[in-house]
Amino acid sequence: MRQAEVSPIIAEKIRNLPRSYLTRDFSNGSASLLVSQDKDSQRLEAALQEAMTPQRANQRTPEQTKLAQLERRLRKLEATAPKYRAVWEPDKTYRHMDTVTFRGALWCVRSEKPTKARPGRGPDWRLMTKTR
Repeated sequence: MRQAEVSPIIAEKIRNLPRSYLTRDFSNGSASLLVSQDKDSQRLEAALQEAMTPQRANQRTPEQTKLAQLERRLRKLEATAPKYRAVWEPDKTYRHMDTVTFRGALWCVRSEKPTKARPGRGPDWRLMTKTR
C-alpha cells in the first residue's frame, strides 16, 4: 500500500472506535488514542499495524485468488460454449461447437475439424432440437 492508502484506512478504524478509547490530546486539541494494555487496545494496535504494513506486489488476498480462478474458468467456458452462426449456408465453413438452423432444426458441429458438410449428412453434425 502507498502512504495515501494507509491514512484513510487508519482514519476509518479510529472513527469506528468506541468513545471510551478516545481522549483529548492537549497539544493540539485533536482526539488521540488512549494508551492501555487491555485486549481491545492490543487488537486495535494489531489492526492498525496490519493496515500500515505494505503488501508485496505478488501477494494476493484469498478473495483476489478466488476471483482470478473464476475469471479463468469463465474464459474457458466462453471459449468452448456453442456459438450460434445463423441459418446454415453451403459455402461457409463451420467449426467445433458452432450451431446453425437448418430445415426447422438446430444443429451443432461435433467434429473437431472444420466442416462444410450439410447438417444431417455424416458424423460432423449433431441434432440439438427439431420443431416438426
